[in-house]
Amino acid sequence: MARVLILDDELEILRLVADELRHQGHETVAMRTPQLALEILKIPCNQFDLIICDVVMPNKNGIDFVKEIRNMPWFEGEIAIMSSYASMLEKEIDEAGVKHVLKKPFTIEGLVMMMAPFTAIAT
Repeated sequence: MARVLILDDELEILRLVADELRHQGHETVAMRTPQLALEILKIPCNQFDLIICDVVMPNKNGIDFVKEIRNMPWFEGEIAIMSSYASMLEKEIDEAGVKHVLKKPFTIEGLVMMMAPFTAIAT
């Protein structure tokens, strides 16, 4: 299973995603601010197979957050974006190198489908 960092300023969504992924057997770390998530990610030994982040957050949007992560030479994981605005941001999401998009509102089934490639990852 995968080690997943989840970033969303909406506590209900953060808890829903973290709880469901733990239920699926993944190890999760849930963060409410990009600043805290970046502090964790700046430590090279804190590796994640996947980072799931919202686009609209106070103080820093998810696209800028992803660009910062991509500049960390030791980060080798995948990145997924959660957003109600994914269709409008396709170009920015693609340019940031994001391969996985979870469009809000999403279903648990949609979350499970997005996680399918990560279920075989050994932690």
